[in-house]
Amino acid sequence: MTESKWLPYYKPLADPKLRLFAFHWAGGSASSYNGVAWQALPDGVELLAVQLPGREKRDGETTPKTAQAAAKQAVGGLKRFFAAGSVPTAIFAHSMGTWVAFEFVRELRRQKLVAPKLMVVSNLAAPQTEESSRPWRRNAALTENQFKDECRAWGVNEIVMKPNFWKNYHLPFRRDFTIFDEYVYEDGEPLETAVVAFLSRGDPRITKDLMMPWASQTKYARSFEVVDFQGDHFYVQDRKLVTALVSKLAEYLKKTRDGAFPPQLEPAEEEGAGGDFLEEDIVRKINLLEILEEDYPDVDPPPEDCVEKWTEAQIRAHFSA
Repeated sequence: MTESKWLPYYKPLADPKLRLFAFHWAGGSASSYNGVAWQALPDGVELLAVQLPGREKRDGETTPKTAQAAAKQAVGGLKRFFAAGSVPTAIFAHSMGTWVAFEFVRELRRQKLVAPKLMVVSNLAAPQTEESSRPWRRNAALTENQFKDECRAWGVNEIVMKPNFWKNYHLPFRRDFTIFDEYVYEDGEPLETAVVAFLSRGDPRITKDLMMPWASQTKYARSFEVVDFQGDHFYVQDRKLVTALVSKLAEYLKKTRDGAFPPQLEPAEEEGAGGDFLEEDIVRKINLLEILEEDYPDVDPPPEDCVEKWTEAQIRAHFSA
């Protein structure tokens, strides 16, 4: 797979300081990031909009059926950007693209490539969300009219439902929806990448409660936050709202470019250990426990020794049960 297929609109900077990889949403494409607002990124930040198979000039290619498959293909086409000594990277992803981006970063780790410094995820539940808690219907068993209703429930514009448009959109939507319908999360170590969540207040399905658990997917859990925006699920397509989005994103990109974000991790000291540091996984569990206790105040706290005896998955399960 040639690199140009993955980055059809790539315009390299002469001396980039940070590369921003942007992953599109279901029914979207790399051209979704061609708007004027996306030209207002900070100095030295290079935009690389990722084109998944099955759209625009890649329309004849088979769309991956899972986020993991899409991620593995994308890493295969883009790995030179993540080699040792390369320009630091960041990621922005919206909706379906967030799970693809998450698995993309995991695949980079599996292939021992350099992790992005920052990943900003927009308007999709944390990947570990149980299928029974995902606020959508799997599209495979839906009739065409039922599938249209499912698209409407996400906020897809009614114009798309008209016959002349629907004939071009229904198959791409079906293929892309399958990527998150069929997603099966696997437990893994938190990412070496800082994570920040963006969420539009008017999203009919994705709530802050669904976004907060993204915090447990990063070693930089203390730096995690959910940033609110106006608009519905597709606020990224609104000219005025996307300007606010890019402006806020630019704040994080500037700090990342300048080495001020994410902040350096400070190992916690174990009580009574004479200054010895806790093991790294214990630090992560303590951070995770603090976040979950704040988010779920009505849940009885787990045993005091849970950070030594439980896995992170067991700690999360205690609060989500």
